[in-house]
Amino acid sequence: MLDGIDLAAIGIFATQVKEPVIKLLDVVEKGIGKIYEPTHIKRMAKAKAEEIRLISAASEENMNLPILYLNGNVEIDTKSGEELALRAQNRLFHKEVQRQNNIETTIRHAYNDLQAEEVVSAEPVDQDWATRFFNIVGEVNNEDMQVLWGKILSGEVKQPGSYSLRTLETLRNLSKKEAEAFTKITNYVLQSNATFLIYRDQDFLDSVGIKYADILLLDESGLLKGDTTLQYTMSFTEQRNTFGLIYQNKIVLLHDKNTEDRKINVPCYVLTKAGSEIYSISSKNNDESYINNTATKLKEQNLTVEYSQIIRVNPDGTINYSEAIKTL
Repeated sequence: MLDGIDLAAIGIFATQVKEPVIKLLDVVEKGIGKIYEPTHIKRMAKAKAEEIRLISAASEENMNLPILYLNGNVEIDTKSGEELALRAQNRLFHKEVQRQNNIETTIRHAYNDLQAEEVVSAEPVDQDWATRFFNIVGEVNNEDMQVLWGKILSGEVKQPGSYSLRTLETLRNLSKKEAEAFTKITNYVLQSNATFLIYRDQDFLDSVGIKYADILLLDESGLLKGDTTLQYTMSFTEQRNTFGLIYQNKIVLLHDKNTEDRKINVPCYVLTKAGSEIYSISSKNNDESYINNTATKLKEQNLTVEYSQIIRVNPDGTINYSEAIKTL
């Protein structure tokens, strides 16, 4: 036990507790107070069932309980009422057990993510955020989604403010179809500083199974801006004639052959803030054909396109990359 939290219940043992895990447990306490033991769940379920009994007694006319007529007397069938309360108690018990299992599974995934971390931000996680988070994950039964929510929790522990409340609500309301469409689109995202974009070549996107209907669906879900008039502007100057785009673990280097200052507008779809935050923890598959296709289009703008493997992204945003550069 640590501050009322049963660590063993979620697979965390005292000998393994490090600073990131201590902070994780603090977030758990902020969000749910403690990890409830089964006996506590049962007591809570019984308390709620008793509450239902009291409401039933105060609202007999609205409960539609069976009525007995015997020798001129009208009586409530109390036996049926007790059975109703018992069924309600059982339902609440199973519901709370399922909620607790969902929460503990998510915490376990977050713990696993934090195992490799030695130090995390000292900034505390907002209590409102923690409360909202655990209210949501209690209803998440899908195993794949529990893994994703675990990554969100560990990411917020590492750096509070990484995932907004709006992102939590967007992910909470995501349908299976929307999640599948987003999974497809994550393989074709380019990053420029804080902007995450997809080069808008619908013929290519169609060829990899991303239809415009998927774009519209993601637009409606709040993950992507699907406006076909959107453009991303790259500014080239005499002092800066190279522009970099990140594609997963690679950097794409665009060199302007012109000597004059100019701006190039790139047709694109853009991820929203929620989309960008979820993208950062999504699984991705590298598709080199996307880079080749994008390079072909950009070279029409009198650009030279190269790419190289990223070695490290520094805290100040600068990127170290391999000297082995491939020209496209």
